Amino acid sequence: MKKIIIAVLSVLAGVAIIIGLAKVFSPGSYANTEDFHFSMEKDSLIGCIEMVKNERHYVPPEDLQLNDGYGKSPDYWYHIYMFVDGVIFHLGIARIYGEDKTTLALMNIKDLQKDASKWYRMDELDRADRKQIMDLYRHHILDNLHVLYD
Repeated sequence: MKKIIIAVLSVLAGVAIIIGLAKVFSPGSYANTEDFHFSMEKDSLIGCIEMVKNERHYVPPEDLQLNDGYGKSPDYWYHIYMFVDGVIFHLGIARIYGEDKTTLALMNIKDLQKDASKWYRMDELDRADRKQIMDLYRHHILDNLHVLYD
């Protein structure tokens, strides 16, 4: 009986470890992102976002030195930074392999009015702040993308 209990607990521990590792490495090593999917090519979505960014003047202050593009090492994500009402949105764009969709992920935010030194994941924000940030994101970024896309 004791061996059966140990075997069952070992299997449960193994499953828990696998689930934990899956969360760490999803999607593309950015866990806990807010994902939105578009039925368009990656380069087309990047172009639409850049158009919204430039036309709406959502370019981050130059002194922050936030450069759009791929990271220094080979990177799965194309990174874009947008500045809206004192908040910097770190967005990532990646093509989903095997599907006709491109993912736009809200990876991190930095609220320059509250704490200019720290990037926050959405799951680190309290409910009220998260709602405020998502409303800002939807209204200023996603709604403008849908106007271009639709």
